[in-house]
Amino acid sequence: MKKYILLIVVAFATIGVNAQKNEKFIKVRECYVSTIAAEYSLDEDQQESLSEAFTKKSKESNTLKKQMNAGSITKEQRQAKMAEVNAEFFNLLKTLTGKKLKELKAYDKETRAKCINR
Repeated sequence: MKKYILLIVVAFATIGVNAQKNEKFIKVRECYVSTIAAEYSLDEDQQESLSEAFTKKSKESNTLKKQMNAGSITKEQRQAKMAEVNAEFFNLLKTLTGKKLKELKAYDKETRAKCINR
């Protein structure tokens, strides 16, 4: 009986931690998208595309980090794959805004820092 109670407590604790992580990610994504949208006058469809791309980039980054930590890929392999993921993300951002990559990367870095440390 004690084992079942312990299992239930651990399950609820895990669910709670995952929910908090997901909630923080959603807040960061919303902050990022709204900040970029305000700066570059993105419409609703463009904001949705950016939101989806941001989510995809974050999920791929987390997956690659887990694979590297598990030893299934090397740090160099992760870096190479992240370069591809980043290129895809910034190409979309460039298309949505019409701005140059250098400007977008600088603004992205500033915006991410602002939204994460909120």
